[in-house]
Amino acid sequence: MTSRAEQRMAAVISTREDKGLLRKLSSRSFEGKPLVDFCSNDYLGVARSEDLKRETMKELEIAEKMVTAEGGCTQGSSGSRLLSGNNSYAELVEREIAAFHEREAALLFNTGYAANMGVVSSVPMNDDVVLYDSLCHNSILEGLRLGRQKVSKPFRHNDVEHLKELVEQYKGGKGFLFVIVESVYSME
Repeated sequence: MTSRAEQRMAAVISTREDKGLLRKLSSRSFEGKPLVDFCSNDYLGVARSEDLKRETMKELEIAEKMVTAEGGCTQGSSGSRLLSGNNSYAELVEREIAAFHEREAALLFNTGYAANMGVVSSVPMNDDVVLYDSLCHNSILEGLRLGRQKVSKPFRHNDVEHLKELVEQYKGGKGFLFVIVESVYSME
C-alpha cells in the first residue's frame, strides 16, 4: 500500500512526464561517441584534460604526504580552515598562487560561488557603492545581500552607457565605488 505522500509524488511525476518536463540523468556519450558539451560550467574543457589529471594526481601525492605528516586527513577538512580544517598544503598552494600573481597573499575558496559570496560580502564597507551588471551570477547577488554597503545598484547588462550614468551619479562619495562584471555570464 502506498502512502498519500507517495501517491502525490507519483502524480507529480506523471504530470511532468505527460508534459515532457521530466528530467533524467544522461551519460556523456551517445551511441558510443562522446558528446560535445555546450551546457556545463566546463567551457574551457579543463575537467576532461588528461594533462591536468596527471598533474592533479602528482599534487595529491604531495598533499597526502604533507597533511599526513602533520597528523591531518586528506579525505575531508573536518571543519572550516579557521577552526580545524587548515593544513600546510593549503597554505603552500596559497603562497604559490600569490607568487604567481606577484601579490602578498592569496586565499583559497572551495568554489567560485563561495569566492564570489565571500569577497563581495566582505570587501565593500558602509560608505562604498557597488554597481553590478544586471545578469551577474546569484553568488554575487547573495554577497551583496549579505554585505555592508548601503548602496548596490544594477546596470543594464553590458550597457556601458548606463554604467557611465550610474558612475556619474555616485562618484565623489566618501567610500570606494566598485563595479562588478563577469567574463562569462551564465545567467543569460
